[in-house]
Amino acid sequence: VDTSLTVYMLEDLLPRQADAGTLEVTLFSGDRDLAPPVRSLARKGIAVDIAVWQHQLSRELASEARSVYFLDDHFDQLTFRALAS
Repeated sequence: VDTSLTVYMLEDLLPRQADAGTLEVTLFSGDRDLAPPVRSLARKGIAVDIAVWQHQLSRELASEARSVYFLDDHFDQLTFRALAS
């Protein structure tokens, strides 16, 4: 039910006449439940990129995205560990 509500909200928020390829979304989650909204956006021509920790990415969600960026590759920049040294 929550996923369906998310899909409906996204569809209502998006411009009705948006040109394919002009809108992009970056999703900071790897939750499988978000695959349907991502699929819905793709049907409307909206590219979705995902930024996520590698161990949190579901295969189903990854298959719906235009691209996936692993936050693990930027761990030092995303934490205070770099400042401590």
